[in-house]
Amino acid sequence: MNKKNVTHLPVIFLAVSVFLLFCFVNVSQAIMPVYERLTPITDNVSAPTAVALDIYENLYVTESSNNRLLIYSQSGRYIETLTGLHKPISVAVDDTGRIFIGNKHSENVEVYDSDLNLLFKLGSGDGEFEQPNAIAIDSSGRIYVVDKEEDIVKVYNPDGSFSFSFGGSGSGNGLFDSPTSIAIDEIAGELIISDLQIITDMYGGEIEGARIQVLDMNGVYKRSFGGYGVGDGLMTRPLGLTVDGESRVYITDTLQHVVHVFESNGTFLGTMMDPNNQVRTPLGITIGNSNRIFIASLNTSKIEVYGIDLYTDMKVTPVYLSFEGQVGGVDPVLQNVNISNDGAGTLNWTAVANESWITLSATSGSLAPLAVSNISIGVSLAGLTAGTYAGSVSISADSGATEVLNIDLTVSAAPSNSPPNANAGGQYSGIEGQAIILDASGSFDPDGTISLYEWDIDNDGIYDYSSTLPTQSHTYVQQGTYAVVLRVTDDFGETDGAVATAVISDSSPAAAFTGTPTSGTVPLTINFTDNSTGYDQPLSHEWDFDNDGVIDSTLRNPSYTYNSAGTYTVSLTVMDSDGSTNSLTRMDYITACLSPVRISGATPVYYSTLQAAYDAAVDGDIIQSRDLTFTENLNINRNISITLKGGYDCGYTAVTGKTTLSGTMTVSDGIVATGDFVLQ
Repeated sequence: MNKKNVTHLPVIFLAVSVFLLFCFVNVSQAIMPVYERLTPITDNVSAPTAVALDIYENLYVTESSNNRLLIYSQSGRYIETLTGLHKPISVAVDDTGRIFIGNKHSENVEVYDSDLNLLFKLGSGDGEFEQPNAIAIDSSGRIYVVDKEEDIVKVYNPDGSFSFSFGGSGSGNGLFDSPTSIAIDEIAGELIISDLQIITDMYGGEIEGARIQVLDMNGVYKRSFGGYGVGDGLMTRPLGLTVDGESRVYITDTLQHVVHVFESNGTFLGTMMDPNNQVRTPLGITIGNSNRIFIASLNTSKIEVYGIDLYTDMKVTPVYLSFEGQVGGVDPVLQNVNISNDGAGTLNWTAVANESWITLSATSGSLAPLAVSNISIGVSLAGLTAGTYAGSVSISADSGATEVLNIDLTVSAAPSNSPPNANAGGQYSGIEGQAIILDASGSFDPDGTISLYEWDIDNDGIYDYSSTLPTQSHTYVQQGTYAVVLRVTDDFGETDGAVATAVISDSSPAAAFTGTPTSGTVPLTINFTDNSTGYDQPLSHEWDFDNDGVIDSTLRNPSYTYNSAGTYTVSLTVMDSDGSTNSLTRMDYITACLSPVRISGATPVYYSTLQAAYDAAVDGDIIQSRDLTFTENLNINRNISITLKGGYDCGYTAVTGKTTLSGTMTVSDGIVATGDFVLQ
């Protein structure tokens, strides 16, 4: 039939239809998707007509009145524009990233690569179609193009060559009256096509109606649903459709400004709309694996976005990072990137860098609804030469939605560098077993700083110490002359070396001892304790207890008994394992005394108290006592005559003081004479 004679409904009828729609829509809550309006895409959008998503959920929007294609990231961030088109009215993207654009004026479908280079045109090129109104691509890469004016669907191979067509003008099953849109239900293996089936109105005239037909992948009719009008399951002008993962069909109604939702068997589920933010003249529609629906709202200059059921909505900020570094320098500071899930379902994500110099603190994660996490992104300068580098990090949700984070790195050349000058100090001298300080503070870097000091203390090729400080303590365990090697490194990694000499002398032991007690009455036994020290152990010992030059003991801690009264000088000589010796002589260290009291005579008799000596005395005896204090009471009670002579030294060889009696002396009989004897 002649489409130019088709009658269109008056505007007043459309207004009544919209009113009736709000009155009669009945949403089946059982399987109607839960939905919410998300933030629309408005950046650079003017008059959107068709929309499509690639496998990364980047969004492609045609504007036929502006002859351009707009491209957005999965989060709605504007990326770029392709201009110079010829009234583009349809768009699709295959799994390889090729972009298919249907142009009304040039009557063709152009195919571009992901860099927007024109590859080829379907079929014979310009004039292949009268009006390529919609494009769909199945998982095998086969391309379906709806030609609205010819009432057919043309099918093409992935290389662009024509395969077959189906349809034709008519209102019967499998025929079309101005087909407007096409979608593929991959799960069911079905094509879903909307058209404006010619119907008879109440006045007997023919008008454009509304119908959805379901066909197999070869275009064989299976069923149809929907109808023209208002109310449940009725449409006035279906111009765009898409299918979700549960085979639910979403249809834009351009005149009623809503989206109808059906099961693929034709059961009406409900209508998607937001009374406070209504779409105006909705045209193209598409859905991604993230369960977000994108709708071209022509007369609001927006791409409306809805989330259904457990949708995910990944946001990544920022989406651009810049780093600067220097050859051989320290890696730049890490920068944080936030990943958020603004959706209602759990978001699992992965992160992959496309360059080995990009580092990631994490490569995967999981986000609950409305949760936020971050990863730290850095760069490694190792092995990089001066220049400018570009890379990226792709952060992908399990739905396939991917945000690409662009990274720029500028590596500047290292400035010219003068090497450092090493000064190892010295010559060093010391004693084995005692620390010496190696000092490289005379080293310097003429155009920077020394960052590392390394010492090889015995020139064996092994650096024993590494430090940022110029001084180093070291203890040599053996005497000798050593070559000390110093290596210094500056802040650019250049090095210099120097050698010094360390002369280490043999250590000597130090003799020391004590005796307990150091005085007493003969026989007097002294316990000697060796307190000598020495680095080269073990030590040997030679004792001379009476300074007669004869070695009396070689034990370390000997005992010795003095049987004769006198004052004795004690000597100790120690020798270490290297043969070094040291001696200590304590002059008059030991005092050995006779008993404090005696009765003089050719053979003196000794006593410990004055009273004992008196009790043993006979008439005329002389009782001698030492220069001591006696604490006792002395009773003179016998009819004899005695003399008390005091103040004698240890050996009774001379009077050196006085004897003191701390007590009482009672004379009841006899006679007593005293000399150098004091009563206290």
